[in-house]
Amino acid sequence: MDGIGLKLHPEKTIVAADCVEFLGHMVSADGLQPTEAKIAAIQAIQPPRTLTELQSILGMVNYYRCYLPAYSDIVQPLYERTRKGVVWGPETWQPRHQAALDQVKSEFSKEGLILRRVDPSRPLILHTDFSEVGISAVLGQQDDQGNEYLRQRLRQPFPQRP
Repeated sequence: MDGIGLKLHPEKTIVAADCVEFLGHMVSADGLQPTEAKIAAIQAIQPPRTLTELQSILGMVNYYRCYLPAYSDIVQPLYERTRKGVVWGPETWQPRHQAALDQVKSEFSKEGLILRRVDPSRPLILHTDFSEVGISAVLGQQDDQGNEYLRQRLRQPFPQRP
């Protein structure tokens, strides 16, 4: 490595690992997964008591949105609470807000939460959806057992109408 001007720090170097942690994801030959610590942190989320707490929750969950195909739909009730002028208090946290938070936790507790790499030798499967709130698409592929795996998801919400 010295010959090409590259220096490695032995304590920070991992060689021939099957899986490495990088930016909160486990990276392996299979694809990307959120780390167990991040999944546990999401599972431990309590209902927010302030706008700042809700923004913190949404920031953390938003970072991992790539693992949830219907992320925007799931968290929509939570984002409504971030609008300007929304009053905060124990009585303003409604069952639909709690249901959205619980669904986020439930989605992250599912087994096999992984973004797999595209296999160029297999056909791609594209699912599309168009509704009043936006358009979305999910790109997938099937494995040898016929299970479909998420490769990429795209979502474009429409602007809110007055």
